[in-house]
Amino acid sequence: MRDPMPPLLTHHEHHPGATVITLAGEIDLASAPGLHRFIAQVRRRPDDHLIFDMAAVTFMDSMGLRVLLEAFTVAERHGGAIHLAALNGPPARLVTITRLGERVHLHDNTGQALAAVAAAAAGEIGDLPGDGSANDGSTDDGPVNGGPVNGGPVNGGPVNGGPVNGGPVNGGPVNGGSANGGSSRAASG
Repeated sequence: MRDPMPPLLTHHEHHPGATVITLAGEIDLASAPGLHRFIAQVRRRPDDHLIFDMAAVTFMDSMGLRVLLEAFTVAERHGGAIHLAALNGPPARLVTITRLGERVHLHDNTGQALAAVAAAAAGEIGDLPGDGSANDGSTDDGPVNGGPVNGGPVNGGPVNGGPVNGGPVNGGPVNGGSANGGSSRAASG
């Protein structure tokens, strides 16, 4: 008998103008409905930026992609945005192949994503970096659109070997703890 698939572990932390959602495990047909519900529960406002910390996501299929696209649609409709941080392995390849990175913001880690959201909120930059617009100052060779996903540190470097920044997922709790008013739980179908 085959062992049941491990649950997708989820955790969130609220920050000014953004919610960081840390994921660990596989985002697939079995876990996507639970992730969809989790996003709906933890999103404070439709215009909040959602930052998905993907460092510990080992697999994502089309159902996971659909959940991210649905979150993108809500955010875009209300003036928010979706940020994917620390993509690696198969999820990074899926984002590259499907060109999802042209619609969402890609970052090497959650700290960069939070800094981008804070800078945009403070009016320090016109648009978030890497949004693909002609006036954002980014190029396809930069760290947001071309670096980490298309041949940078995520696909060929230190991130590919496992979690980054010293802990299970950026040093923060994944399961069994909370930080900044967040919570941890396993998403289920």
